[in-house]
Parts: sequence; structure tokens; C-alpha cells
Amino acid sequence: MNSAGLRGYDPSYGAEIDGWVYVDMVADDNRLLAELRAGRDGASPSPMTLAVGHDLGQLVAEGLARAPELTREGVRDGLELVKLLPAAEGRAGTTLSFGNWDHGALHGEYLVLRQWRGGTSVEVAR
Repeated sequence: MNSAGLRGYDPSYGAEIDGWVYVDMVADDNRLLAELRAGRDGASPSPMTLAVGHDLGQLVAEGLARAPELTREGVRDGLELVKLLPAAEGRAGTTLSFGNWDHGALHGEYLVLRQWRGGTSVEVAR
């Protein structure tokens, strides 16, 4: 199953796809994501929403901080200076970086296989 497996968080749909494997970007071994989830006091969006929101926020903040000027070109230059930020998406060790010829932010093992088992999403062992 593709990332439509994320719909399994809806209990009625989750029961229908029990046993199916899907591609996600949430890994159980990512300590940064675990820390973010722990700091939410139970009132948390889905793990994927939390991870993506954190990572995009980090990239924007770091890119703006490094921008030589707050123009389109300046922000691009600032983003290209962002290197090796820890990512909440993907497995432990996944990083966020940009460069002159590298416009894909995620680097490392950011795609994770998960499976629905009894209404719970569990990571499939590698």
C-alpha cells in the first residue's frame, strides 16, 4: 500500500486494512520525534504532522537566519547554507540539508515501512 495507509488512523478504515504494509516517514527509533511527542502532554497531532511541521519550521528558521538579505535570492542562499540539521522525519540519523545543486532537504533513511496490526501502526523490521 502507498502512503494512503496513513488513513488507518481512522478506526473504521484501520480495521479494513489490518495487516497491510504502507510507506511512512515515522520511525520508532527517531529520538527527536519521541522528544517532540513527549512534550505535547497527550494533545498531539499525528506523528507525521508533528514531524513535518517541526522539520519545515526548522528549515524556514535556519534559512532565514542565514539569509544575507530578506529577498527571494537571499533566502535561497540562506537555505543553501543549512547543513545536517537532525530531522524528526525518518529513521534516527536522517538529516536536513540543502546545497547549490541539492534541493532535496531529507538525507538518509527517511522512508519507513509500517504495518497496521490490530488498529495500531507498527514499524516493520528491516
